[in-house]
Amino acid sequence: MASMRTAAELWLFISFVLFSARAQVLPTTVCDVTKQPASFDGKIVEVRARVNAGFEIFAIRDATNDCGGMWLSYPGGGPTASVSMGALTPDLRRKPVELYRDGEFKKFEELLDAEMYPRSRGTMCQSCHRYEVTATMTGRVDYAGEHGGFGHMNGFRTQFVLQSVSEVSSKDLASNYDLTLFSPTKIRFPTAFLSGEVFGTNGQPVADAEINIHSTEDVAPYMHGLTEWTDEKGRFKAEVPPGTYIIGINLESPPSPTIPFPPTYLPDTEDSHSARIVRVSDKDHVDNLKMELKRTLASKTIPVKVVWPDGKPVEDANVCLMQQNDPTGMVGSVSHTNSEGRFDLIGFEGMNYVVQSNIYVKPTYAPYCAGNIIVLAGDRINEPISMVFNKSGEICRGLGYTVEDAQPWAPGPK
Repeated sequence: MASMRTAAELWLFISFVLFSARAQVLPTTVCDVTKQPASFDGKIVEVRARVNAGFEIFAIRDATNDCGGMWLSYPGGGPTASVSMGALTPDLRRKPVELYRDGEFKKFEELLDAEMYPRSRGTMCQSCHRYEVTATMTGRVDYAGEHGGFGHMNGFRTQFVLQSVSEVSSKDLASNYDLTLFSPTKIRFPTAFLSGEVFGTNGQPVADAEINIHSTEDVAPYMHGLTEWTDEKGRFKAEVPPGTYIIGINLESPPSPTIPFPPTYLPDTEDSHSARIVRVSDKDHVDNLKMELKRTLASKTIPVKVVWPDGKPVEDANVCLMQQNDPTGMVGSVSHTNSEGRFDLIGFEGMNYVVQSNIYVKPTYAPYCAGNIIVLAGDRINEPISMVFNKSGEICRGLGYTVEDAQPWAPGPK
């Protein structure tokens, strides 16, 4: 009798906890949240919503009304590609939301992951989703404030951190596709498999090296070049169409402080005419492609100091090096100046660069930048290059440059 009473009391306690947790969930709509986001900031809400998933988007919208959306966030969920600016991304430091990975969530994920598949390699599709997915979702609302945002290009004022889903439904979109080009089931293309390792001048494996695999044949542009990266043990794997290839590192990206090697081809040459040609047929497995790097480039320090027109240093300004002959060839990643407006950029001897700098100033995040400076291979930089933020507006967005607006570096008066 006592054990029965104890079990009953335990069940009542569990029911009370579940009821209390449920009572804290606020039923609402996506439209209500997007109209008054500050009123819902930090609250756990329940909404009926449709997922908008694409190449650069992962958001939820009201299931029946077009009233804006909220960026969707949960571990393992997200778009294929997304770019955001750290200065515009809120640093909320909130307690993580525990995601309930139950049967409904499994169904939710399977529907989102389902695709329509190209029937040929030449047919490209970045977001070929099979289903439009709608569900009742519970989660926390995060509000970015008046300035800033979540998601791709910080374009969403609110973020929905998913906790659970229920009542999952879907609409099959297969009929929206040209079925002569796309299939609801995956198509197997003729494929060969390559794998190998990259070793540095010290014989140690090179991690995070960009492996470029170039076709030597007259093929369509989408089949000409493939890119993979080495793992922590210097290993790489790739799947390629049948054909002939040359393989190398730093063939498309400039050498960087973490990968300080000249463009090098398999097995160990800087001369493309001496590169090993790898020929593969369908289902071939070519393993043990060993690449040895024989030369480490000599580094070159390029100190910069970023200032406002009145000479005051600019802290946390974005600074970077680009290859002069390639505006997209950034050396490493964007760095940031210290409280004195200083940072030492690292390039390599024998190469021409362009130094760039900009910043987005709070609270409006207006962009400011300096004129770009060309540093030639023979320039000896003993004093910091002065980068003066005397430009503003659209010209300062991003870190692209044109040859016309870049000025040669010249030493200052002694």
